[in-house]
Amino acid sequence: MDEASKRSVLLVAALGYATLVSPLVVLAGILLFVAETWQGHVYAVAGLTLLALPPLVVRALPRRPRARAVAAGAALLFTGLVVLLYLGSPQGRPLPGSRLRSEFLGDARYRRLAVAALLPEIDQVKLGTYAAPVLDPLIDRHEAVHIREVSLRHYRPMERDPELVALGTVMPDAYADRDAAHLYAYAPPHDGADAPPAIVFLHGSAGAFKAYFYLWRRFADRTGTAVVLPSFGWGNWYEAGGVEAVERARAWAVGTLGADPRRIFLVGLSNGGTGVTRAAAANPGAYCGIGFLSGVLEDGILRGPKSAPRALPWPIFILHGRDDDRIPIDAIDASVERLRAQGGAVDYRILERQDHFLFFDRDEEVLAAFEEWMRGALARRCATREDGTP
Repeated sequence: MDEASKRSVLLVAALGYATLVSPLVVLAGILLFVAETWQGHVYAVAGLTLLALPPLVVRALPRRPRARAVAAGAALLFTGLVVLLYLGSPQGRPLPGSRLRSEFLGDARYRRLAVAALLPEIDQVKLGTYAAPVLDPLIDRHEAVHIREVSLRHYRPMERDPELVALGTVMPDAYADRDAAHLYAYAPPHDGADAPPAIVFLHGSAGAFKAYFYLWRRFADRTGTAVVLPSFGWGNWYEAGGVEAVERARAWAVGTLGADPRRIFLVGLSNGGTGVTRAAAANPGAYCGIGFLSGVLEDGILRGPKSAPRALPWPIFILHGRDDDRIPIDAIDASVERLRAQGGAVDYRILERQDHFLFFDRDEEVLAAFEEWMRGALARRCATREDGTP
């Protein structure tokens, strides 16, 4: 191959590489300026260094001493930054004496060296809000800013809590859409004679964000309720293994946390609603009540086949935003009407001027409404004493 041909090949390869990595360069550049943690800034520099390595190596191939020195220096810099990130990353297990749990119930273990485990979850979420308008047709720039603001309102105080930081992140399993048989769990100190009630909460699409655990932990401390948050990959609970993952979490809440098996509530956010409908239909007697927060509501599965519709044994809590453009309110209205027509005890609440992300935006109001409904369900249906009190 003559010199002109070699240059043409190198030019084409360079253009192809630039096209391939340019989105990654943009993301790393954004992260460098907007990261909330020192790890985020180091991660961005490491990413930019890694992306620069291939062209530096190619430039060093024709035995150019200076180019080789630059390439070797970049490789050493990248290696040092990765080591620094690893040393500064959490080990993915609770601090001594902490009541917070991050458990892998199968063969999987916390992947501390995973690419997504080296970047704190707060920075992943923040970076994701910058990428969302490009990746999600339902999110424009205004909506992305709103999501970023309401998310950081919880992630920033969470990042200052050593107990929560120590647990790391399970986002690597979300990106891989892998069921690692993982769950977050917390049971506040309990001095009563009766076993505490428990909530099994199913996350929505994009994985088990730790901020969900942060909010439910606050709820648990206020109410004395145990909380268990199973992870299921990206959040497609309707896929094979979804019902089993829910049942695994429920059994763990009873067997390990000591929750009252007669007072277990199953709640789903967004796509987690598919897990609620399918797990509740598969094991109707396992739950004291079921709830949907901006949730996908598969009422047909709850009601059973037309030839043999089932009695609806659970009280049902539904809270939805009027302006939800992912799960339109009209569809929820229709589902509620069908459930009530079949005798379902449905508590249906609508938050005006709220979209799909109301759980982060109006968390106190959402959890207060759920607590009110839950206490009513405990008193009416799931009482553990003869006098009917919870």
